[in-house]
Amino acid sequence: MRTIEFGYIHAFRGAFLKGLREGRDLDTFLMGLATGVPTAAVVAWVANSRGDEAIFTYLCVGVVLFGVWNGAAFRTGFSLQTEFFVGTLGPSLLTRTPLFVILAGRVASDLVLGLVAAVGGVLTIVAIADVPLRVESVPLFALSAAFGYVTLLCLGLVLSPLMVLSRERSGFTNAVRPFAAVISGFTFAAPVLPLGLEVFTWFWPTAWAMRAVDGSIRGAGSAEIVGQLALGLLLMVFFFGVAQALLRLVERKVRLSGDLAL
Repeated sequence: MRTIEFGYIHAFRGAFLKGLREGRDLDTFLMGLATGVPTAAVVAWVANSRGDEAIFTYLCVGVVLFGVWNGAAFRTGFSLQTEFFVGTLGPSLLTRTPLFVILAGRVASDLVLGLVAAVGGVLTIVAIADVPLRVESVPLFALSAAFGYVTLLCLGLVLSPLMVLSRERSGFTNAVRPFAAVISGFTFAAPVLPLGLEVFTWFWPTAWAMRAVDGSIRGAGSAEIVGQLALGLLLMVFFFGVAQALLRLVERKVRLSGDLAL
């Protein structure tokens, strides 16, 4: 049992380092920087026009997480899909390590690389905006922002097998990107959304993380913020379970038929 667990750690580490090596070229770095600039420029303009320190601080966190999401959340799905079509996915299924562990390492590396996009966004905001940051509870703010970053791991793990199984039919990612951006809470706080959209945020872990970020900025009670983070954590566990089930479906289709068509 201990040998298998150590093998899982080794596989996770190998996938993580492989992802970092593939994404550290200059083109990826420059593309990552450019990805976060447009959204950050809009946020800086809104901040200057409103002059609200709380809104500006909230959007700064949202820009960082949105940059990571936009730059990394779908990269793993495309890489998994590419591996299947070029024939390199099959050999990974010959090991005793679940595909879930390997893909988790890949998603983690993509999230680290996604921070590059966030750097471009932050630099843009600093250069344009003329509004100071405001945080009532720095420890809770840091905890909430860090939790929001971690929640992207489970979303990447869910999206990856979905992209493979859908084979990008009818532009799967083009449909998911804008909808997920709205309900994620990165650019719009959940309470300001119409009720029809706010309902979806109740089942999206990043939305609860951003609620906690907003509460820490405005000075909400610790119990309220911890409760929001706890709900986000429960949703993360659920998403991890869904991801594992979807990845088992991918493995079964490859092992039995070699075809991912649904």
